[in-house]
Amino acid sequence: MSLTVEAVLSCVWISAEKYGVPARICLVFSGRTYAFKDSVSRALRTLFPNVHVDYIVVDEASVDDIVESVSHKLVEYKDAGFDILVDVTPGRKTMSIGLYVAAQKCKANKVVYLQLKDRSFEGILYPLIPKPYIRQVVLLGNRD
Repeated sequence: MSLTVEAVLSCVWISAEKYGVPARICLVFSGRTYAFKDSVSRALRTLFPNVHVDYIVVDEASVDDIVESVSHKLVEYKDAGFDILVDVTPGRKTMSIGLYVAAQKCKANKVVYLQLKDRSFEGILYPLIPKPYIRQVVLLGNRD
């Protein structure tokens, strides 16, 4: 999936359906994708009015920067007692790699990826995609 409002919402929506609505969501943007911040935030708050949304801006070409910035936020959440679920779906490959490494480093409870099996459903929200064409894959953590 590419970085679109629908891609981000779909990832959060399926996780909320499976594991419960999160208390906090941290969105990771690059300079290139920061323009999506307000629209993604508004959409998340429409779906989940009580969620607190945090933001990180990273250099999308630097896995080290991504790992360092995301790790700092994950440690903050862990220290506050939150379970950590990291979704590596939207964004560039360097973002996904950096998120995965940060999740491993900080011992996140779960790392997931939203697999879209047919590109003709790109840009469509998760609940409107027929179940045979989409699934959440657990890459790290319990597969419950």
